[in-house]
Amino acid sequence: MSTQPPESQPADPLSPSQLAEGSRPLLVAGPCAIEDPEQLLVTAEILRDAAQTSGFEFIFKASFDKANRSALSAWRGPGIAEGLAMLREVRSSLNLRVLCDIHEPDQAQAAGVNFIAACGRS
Repeated sequence: MSTQPPESQPADPLSPSQLAEGSRPLLVAGPCAIEDPEQLLVTAEILRDAAQTSGFEFIFKASFDKANRSALSAWRGPGIAEGLAMLREVRSSLNLRVLCDIHEPDQAQAAGVNFIAACGRS
């Protein structure tokens, strides 16, 4: 897999003091599955602005592959290469912290985002 993490590191990771009692609340939000680049950027901007207005720390979350769908024919997302490229664009152009789901251990290094969530399958 040739997907590499970005050179620059926009959006500082959250420090323990930012998550301590009495600090700003944390909002983790975004679309369940990535559908297209324009929608992803617009959604990220709207959520970022809402979080800033409300005084929240913000992490943008979206998935390149929603493998745990109840219907086999349901949309799963654009796949790892295209999806991670879109997430890197959100991260760098909007200077956001980004979280994405991974489903296989080898996807963790390729993710190039601030946070990952390891999803289970039933």
